[in-house]
This record gives sequence, structure tokens and C-alpha cells, in this order.
Amino acid sequence: MSPKPLPARRYSGKLIRHRVLVNLLDLAAFVLSGLCAFELRFDGAVPAQYFHAMKVGLCVWGVAKSVAFVSGKLNRGNWRYTSTYDAVRVVVANSVGSVLGGVVLFVLLGPWGMPRSVYILDWLLCCLLTLGARLAVRLIHTSRRANGAEGVQTRTLIYGAGTAGQALLWELRQNKSLMCEVVGFIDDDPLKAYLILQGLPVLGTGEALAEAVRTHAIKRVLIAVPSATGPQMVRILKLALDAGAEYKMVPGLGDLIQGTELGKQIRDVAVEDILGRRPVHLDQESIRERIEGKVVMVTGAAGSIGSELCRQIARFRPAALIGFDEAETPLFHLGREMGRNFPDLEFHSEIGNITRADTLQRVMLRHQPSILYHAAAYKHVPMMERHVFAAVENNILGTWQVARAAVRHGVEDFVLISTDKAVRPTSMMGATKRVAELLIGACQKAFSIGTGGEVFVLDMGEPVKIVDLARNLILLSGLQPDQDIKIQFTGVRPGEKLFEELNLQHESLVRTSHSKISSYICKQQLDDKQIKEIMHRLQQVVEEQDITSLLRMLKELVPGYSPGSKIEKAAKQVQSNLVKPAKIPVPSEQVESVLSASLIPYSRVN
Repeated sequence: MSPKPLPARRYSGKLIRHRVLVNLLDLAAFVLSGLCAFELRFDGAVPAQYFHAMKVGLCVWGVAKSVAFVSGKLNRGNWRYTSTYDAVRVVVANSVGSVLGGVVLFVLLGPWGMPRSVYILDWLLCCLLTLGARLAVRLIHTSRRANGAEGVQTRTLIYGAGTAGQALLWELRQNKSLMCEVVGFIDDDPLKAYLILQGLPVLGTGEALAEAVRTHAIKRVLIAVPSATGPQMVRILKLALDAGAEYKMVPGLGDLIQGTELGKQIRDVAVEDILGRRPVHLDQESIRERIEGKVVMVTGAAGSIGSELCRQIARFRPAALIGFDEAETPLFHLGREMGRNFPDLEFHSEIGNITRADTLQRVMLRHQPSILYHAAAYKHVPMMERHVFAAVENNILGTWQVARAAVRHGVEDFVLISTDKAVRPTSMMGATKRVAELLIGACQKAFSIGTGGEVFVLDMGEPVKIVDLARNLILLSGLQPDQDIKIQFTGVRPGEKLFEELNLQHESLVRTSHSKISSYICKQQLDDKQIKEIMHRLQQVVEEQDITSLLRMLKELVPGYSPGSKIEKAAKQVQSNLVKPAKIPVPSEQVESVLSASLIPYSRVN
């Protein structure tokens, strides 16, 4: 739905007056520059023989330059916001007008009708007058805003003298309500050290920050280094903490929403900054074409992943969005959030369990989704080590029920949200998610998954050590690691690994059209007969709570699976308990004596 244009009549009178005034001021500059060109050429005494050429030149230049300025839309700008881009446009328009006027004068007056130096002087003077007038208006406006600011200005340093830092300086100078008195820059590029940029000095590199804060009584440091990596941001953070000044972060110019002032985006340093991982930007139009006008269903919609999927999907205007989950209260809150943030969206909250085929049948029959995002799963690794059969029932059998329902109701696109823990898993959660991948890969002929059964992997950047993250979080809080807050090493929890992998050794990643996303085809394929047999056996295992058979099956299906010690210990314990003790023969007369002495009738003894 395209935005409605603003009514033109309300502003037409003001706009017309503004453009007429601008045209008149420019015309005055054209005439004045021509007169001054002749006066300078002849030292203030223009010979009578050039009076006619001067009159013709003023008329021709006035018309030609007016046409050039109007064609270049220079009469539509606001002089108080004149920029270098506008300055280039003014020079280009003057050049076009001067050349056009020169051609006309050459035809009217002949090659010797006017001194050639007058043409050059007129062009130079006209550029100075038209551009100078615009810059003067901007300077007057800026000084008025500066004088109009009330209150104490906070003495500020900008860390980063690049594009973002200089754009921030311009914004802070324009918007005095931010109450920042910028004293200078700090930049880690030694070539920028001690330069003067926009009238302010670069006081040195990051190592000079503490000295600059003390010398210039700095109270605030604004970090404008959007290209900094995680380690670089941690270093800057430590320098700011050591300097003892307040510090805030400025995002990259490319991350700003169009039309939003840069100064309003100043914020505290966040965890994402010290991680050094930037958001991945996708092809919005391709996603819109895929989703807009279609019915989309999300299982596990009330969870952390499912709810975020709903928020992102809602932006692309689907015909309807179905949130399916067993958790009543979180689903209720999600429905209210969708109604508040996306009032035009048709959002349906559906309560149900993915292991119930009849519930899935009812929901899909009612809404007929075209796209299904399957995010319902048990994901907490240590918890699933204690509840192995719940993990199997939900992550494997539940996924199978969702896939069957999707095939039965003609779902076009099916997306399984998996996990990196499915690669060479050491946890029950990872093993069950790997089996879920195999199931969905086997169903690729019933619905579209990319071009057929790919596993897509997001490039998360360089791994980050948990201990480093903990230290950086303590620094982020303004405290010192191991002094204010001690770090204790608790060891690996049940089912966890020291590091995760993205793919197996024999599975090579292939680049997609997006630089941060790769894919690979799962080479381990299952046919229909195998799937039915596996589902039947798993169902029996869950019903019988047979952990030994479960581990045996998972090791067969997921060759790299190495279960945790607690699960294997539990399996061995169960197996030992299944060994029956040897029968000891008891004489029948002894049995009869015992029974006759009992107060309980023999028929009730179990």
C-alpha cells in the first residue's frame, strides 16, 4: 500500500513565494557578477564601445543561468542545509549557464564582441556569489541554533575520525539539544593524528585517550567506529574505562533507518558490539515475494525462536499468520503483541501439541498454510539429558507428524529450524535434531525446501571464548574482572561440547547468493520403508522407556553420536536391573505353611 501524497494546496502559496525569492536572488547574483566582471576587466572604467556588449551579456547570462539553475532544481533547496553536494550542483549549473550564454553571445556579438577574460571572470564571480549566499545563510542559521541552546554543554570527544565520526560531529553541531560540546577526535590511524578536521584537532590515538580526558576535562566519549571488530571494540572499551569518562556507542551509517537523525541513535555499548558480529542483511524483496499474500504457519511460535520468526514474517504482509504452540500464556502474549504492532495482520493463535496428528490435521485443514516454519523443539541440552524420551517424542516423532501433515495438506515450503549441535552430537538434543534433519531431507519430493533438501548454515564469524565474553561483560558493567567480580569455572554441563561444528568432514559447504549463508546437501538419505520402520521402532522404544534400545538406534542413525556419560551409565544400570535372579526351589509344604499363617487370602496375593 503506497503512502498517500500530502495535499499540495496547503503549501502551494508558501512554496511559490520561496521559489520566486530564490530565483530573484540568483538573478541578482547573475547580473552583479556580469557587472563586476566588466568592471574588473577594465579597472572600473568600462569603455563606451563595450556598453552595448555589456547590456546584451547581462541579459543573455541572466536568462541562460536562470534556465540552468531551474533545470538543476537549485531553486527548490533550503539554503540553511547547503552541503558539499549542493556546492557541486551550483558550480555545474553555473558552468552550464556560462557555456550556454557564451555560445549565444558568440553568435550575437561575434568572436571579438567581448573580451574573453570577461567570460572567465563572470563564471568565477557568479560561482562565488551564488554559493557564498547559500553558505552565508547556513552559517547564520547554525550560529542562531548554537546561541539558542540552553544549559551546560557536556565536553565530548569523538573516538573515530572517519566518515561516521565526522557525520556525528555535523549532527551534534546542528542539534544543540543533545548538549554536547565536541572538543576533538581520537583515532587509531596514526596518519590522522594531530590533523584538523572540520576545525577540530585529532588529539592522538587510543593510547592518548586518558591524557586527553584529563587535559581537556572530557566527560563523555562517543565511540564512532562501526567497522571495529570484537577485539578492537574491547580494547576501545578498556581505554575508555581507564580514562574514567562516560562512553556511548554510535552505529554505522548503513544501519540507520532512513530519515532518523544520527544523534538520536547514540546508545550504550551493547553485548553485540564486543562480540563483533554484525546483523546479516537479507534480500528483503525476494523474501517479500515469497511470503506476501500467503498463509504462513509457525510451530513453536511462543518460544524464543518461533516468536522472533513471527515478528519477522509479519513485516512482509502475509495473508495470515498461524502461531501454533502448546504454551498457552506465552502464545496469548504473542497474539497481543502481533495485534498491537501489526494491526492489519490476520494472526491466529492455535494451541496444540505437534505429537498429536489429529490436532495438526484440524489446524491445517482450517487455515491451509502455504509455508510452514517448524521451530517447535526441546532445545535445552542439559535438561534433555535427563528427559531423553521426551526429546525423542517431541523432536523426532513430533517433527514427523508435522511433516506428514504438511505433505498431506500441500504445503509448498517447509523450513526446519535445526541447530549446530546436530553435527557430531554429544547430546540427546543434538542427536534428535539430526534425526529430524534426516526425516525432512527424505520428504523433499513432497514439498519445496530450497532446490531440494539443502541444509543452510549461517556464518557466525570467529568463535568467541566464554571466558572472554564473561570478562568483557564485566568490563561493560564498569567493573574489573577477578577484582570486583570473580570468574569460576564450573566445567562442561551434561551433553555440552567445548566447541560446536557446522558440518561433517565429508560434507563441504557451498556458497549461496548470500555471502554469509552456505549450504550443503545431506548425503545420508532415507527411503519411505526405512522411515516407517524407524518411526515404528522409536514409538515402541518411547512407550517401553527402553533407553538401551534408544541409544542403539540413535548410534545407527547418527554415526557421529557419542552419548554423554550419564546417559550411558543409566543405560548400563537399566540393563543390569533386567538380569533376573536364579530361581531357588522351595518345598511345597513350606509354601502351604506360610500361606496358612497369613491373614490375607491366597487369592489376593499378587
